[in-house]
Amino acid sequence: MGIEVQDTEEGNGVKVTDVNDEDAPAAKAGLKKGDIITSINEKNIKSTDDIKDILKNVKSGDVVTIQFMRDGKLQNAQVKFPKELKTTDL
Repeated sequence: MGIEVQDTEEGNGVKVTDVNDEDAPAAKAGLKKGDIITSINEKNIKSTDDIKDILKNVKSGDVVTIQFMRDGKLQNAQVKFPKELKTTDL
């Protein structure tokens, strides 16, 4: 996804601590540093372990729905994981 996250004190999501690259899937979807991710594909996120477990099954070309809090408002974003394109010399 191209982000770094950490657990929250309350255990009600994970906080985005860094967006690694403006071309990363999460950045393209609009996620920003300070956002609190509360669910992915309607599965609640309580810790970094939860988010890792969900994302390990995501394949290139998949789209996931992320629900997050920003400035006290619940928002949604669609994160598309780019399809890996093969290249070859002919």
